[in-house]
Amino acid sequence: METAREYFFDHYDEFFSEVFWPHDKFTKIGAQAIPKETKKILDVGIGTGKFSYEVSKLYPHILITGIDNDPRMLNKAREKLNGAKLILGDFYSESLPKSDWTITSMFTHHFREYERKSNLLKIVNSAERGLINFDMQLRDGETQNDAIKLILNHTRQNFPEEKLEQIMYALKERGMNMSLEKTREFLLEQIEYEMNQNDNIIPLSQTREIFSPPLFNLEMLAQAPPYFVYKATHLNKNP
Repeated sequence: METAREYFFDHYDEFFSEVFWPHDKFTKIGAQAIPKETKKILDVGIGTGKFSYEVSKLYPHILITGIDNDPRMLNKAREKLNGAKLILGDFYSESLPKSDWTITSMFTHHFREYERKSNLLKIVNSAERGLINFDMQLRDGETQNDAIKLILNHTRQNFPEEKLEQIMYALKERGMNMSLEKTREFLLEQIEYEMNQNDNIIPLSQTREIFSPPLFNLEMLAQAPPYFVYKATHLNKNP
């Protein structure tokens, strides 16, 4: 199990893009939503730095600060982001530095229900001008099990076979011999396990309570599952 997890982590960006397929497209759109006169951004739960990297390509002058509690993730972000200030820290105990814009990507679904509102407000209060949040969200009547099933079904039907073969051979080198179909099922088991262990997907109605009323709001629902929401909100604190 641990050798498999190590493999998936080593190929995190590639793996993540196939399983949570709207992510790459939305980070590019999200970067374009940040005004070019922005001087500094804060990336909360920066992970491997994919969102901030899209921002840095568009606006090299923006000062990027990122926080994450996983040193391996920060090392991957450091490879992408020259000059960024990367903080190894716990969101729950650290105070967040102020920024013009704060961005979060696939982070808020980790919040436990009883602390959800206070944590969302903590993110909002770190931003002087605007916030971009992209994550899994649930519409009325949907459950986390619905979200997990949709992710698993999409992955089962669309995960590229050549990448599945790469996983199969890589796991074989780690002493795990299995067929291509067994590799597919193993992959799905890993996704389901991780989502059940780590995820607490927020209902869209609760997110809107925190982030509304926005001056502009982009919800890319047409080409994505209904619980995937990309949101850009201008906070209008300093008009």
